[in-house]
Amino acid sequence: MTAHPSDTNRLHFPHLDAIRGIAALCVLIFHIAFSSALSPVWLHTMPSFVNSAGHVLANGVEVFFVLSGWVIAHSMRWDNLEMASLGRFLVRRTLRLTPAYWAALVLTLVLGVVGIHLGSGDSLPSISKIGLNFLYLQNIFGVGNVFSPAWTLCIEAQFYVAFAAILWMAVCCGEGATGAEPFGKSRGRLAALLFASALGTLALACRWNDGALFVSWWFYFAGGALGYLASRDSRFMPMVAIVVAAMAGVSAWLYLHPVRFDDEGRSLMVGTLALLFLLVAHGRARWTEWSRRGLFAWLGNISYSLYLTHFGFGLLLARAFRKISHQNALLAVVFIFVDIAFCLLLAHFFWRWIEQPSVEWAKGFKLKGNALRERAGAAA
Repeated sequence: MTAHPSDTNRLHFPHLDAIRGIAALCVLIFHIAFSSALSPVWLHTMPSFVNSAGHVLANGVEVFFVLSGWVIAHSMRWDNLEMASLGRFLVRRTLRLTPAYWAALVLTLVLGVVGIHLGSGDSLPSISKIGLNFLYLQNIFGVGNVFSPAWTLCIEAQFYVAFAAILWMAVCCGEGATGAEPFGKSRGRLAALLFASALGTLALACRWNDGALFVSWWFYFAGGALGYLASRDSRFMPMVAIVVAAMAGVSAWLYLHPVRFDDEGRSLMVGTLALLFLLVAHGRARWTEWSRRGLFAWLGNISYSLYLTHFGFGLLLARAFRKISHQNALLAVVFIFVDIAFCLLLAHFFWRWIEQPSVEWAKGFKLKGNALRERAGAAA
């Protein structure tokens, strides 16, 4: 059953924000506690399985990709999906993500200069590397990232272009959204394209993996988008069930080939569980009410800023703390908690003064686009 756009334009999923916040916090803990200068100080006193278990926290990235597919499908549900509309979608996403991303790049470069002067940093990247990072092209050209999490932004940018192309293919022989049906008569074609592309790229993951291209990750995004369609139209539920089952099956297969695929089976299982949770929790208040509580809501708000800023700042701080802690494991653990707290504080200010204005900017652009469409419809 569908609702009129006026009833759902402001529809929001607090549990998606909260899950994103938890995933960002997991990535933060992984980088500071298990992948920083402080990590060896305390890990050498712990059993090896602690380090192995800690690496699961890095798989918050796969959760981001699944959530992105769900959210982007939701944001496009009432668009008429003409070329101008798809262009506005791409511009809107650029306005939403890029200011904070660029600010994080500048912050990382400044911290890099500070680290060099303190004798605890690496040399600065080349101008060409910096320029390609600003354009989301570093993965494609193979020059590396200015800061580690930036590679996922490159993949996200490719996701948006690919999704716009799939939307265009879905409506080229039909109609876009109508007053009563999200994605209009194109819903079936869109679901079929998402279903086929998800299974196709998942099959490729068994034999080929190129982290620079969205193809290696597309099934996460496509699964999330298809899951959203199924949540609005139960006819598509068998499709998303097949995708979930295929992801779980491939994950199990990858676990049987650890030498070749390392931790990809674990990564895929985390993404599968994230998609399954979204499907089960949708529309069930008792599964999502927890996300409205203060801590989870706050983590959801700062999640993008936390993901962008924690790497350069947190790892530089860890290097400074390592010089103080020396080989004292207890002191290293204390400094890890202090480091995480400082990263959360920085993310809050980053969200308040940089990310929030860019969000409002993107919303203003969307409202202008909606007004233009309504005016054109009235004229017609």
